[in-house]
Amino acid sequence: MMLTIETLAGGYGEVNILNGIDLALSAGEVLTVAGTNGAGKSTLAKAVVGLLPRVEGRVLLEGRDITRLPAEERARAGIGYVPQVANVFPSLSVRENLAVVEGVADRRQR
Repeated sequence: MMLTIETLAGGYGEVNILNGIDLALSAGEVLTVAGTNGAGKSTLAKAVVGLLPRVEGRVLLEGRDITRLPAEERARAGIGYVPQVANVFPSLSVRENLAVVEGVADRRQR
């Protein structure tokens, strides 16, 4: 699966948090986004999964422009987001928490 972000910009109301983000990820690649509080890490994730109210630029999945698709359709396509909390399901490990998101996407594709 190939995820490409082209000139991504966006934010909340009139405030731009993201400005001109470009990246490309292939299947199996891992990306770490690091920065201080308020740097835009969560905002970038929300833009990719369709939870940011205002986005410019393009988000492509396997070459298909998904920028205007709602979050539910992106999830069906396999794009998930786990918000920043210690554990979404406290009794599960990090790997198991992520597997839950993957399992939901798998079921929705059937």
